[in-house]
Amino acid sequence: MKRHLSAIGSGDSGEVTVPVLPTATLQRFRRIFAAYPELNKVVLYGSRATGKAKPRSDIDLATIGIVDDYRLGRLALDLEDMPIPQKCDLTAYESIRYAPFKRHIDNFGITIYERGDLSRFTPSA
Repeated sequence: MKRHLSAIGSGDSGEVTVPVLPTATLQRFRRIFAAYPELNKVVLYGSRATGKAKPRSDIDLATIGIVDDYRLGRLALDLEDMPIPQKCDLTAYESIRYAPFKRHIDNFGITIYERGDLSRFTPSA
């Protein structure tokens, strides 16, 4: 993953902002992600990461650390229960075999969660 939230910019406090997701959504994501100890990182990709999303565009997420289908399915169900209008699509990064897809995530993805490094992530409103 080349891009991190620091690529988006930071405010006066040094905290990084995420202009592609509402504050409440990112905070809910963090609470859910923290419940999965094997989850090391989550990267936002697709139209929301490239700035081409429409209000109802889905939220594409690549997980790093969860490769077990059952656990990935469990996480997908937890995200599905979130009170947001958008659908979340999960992909286990380690399971991606199609090189152009992996390159897209590497080049345009934005890290929105990283275990142990959450204090600097501040979502925008």
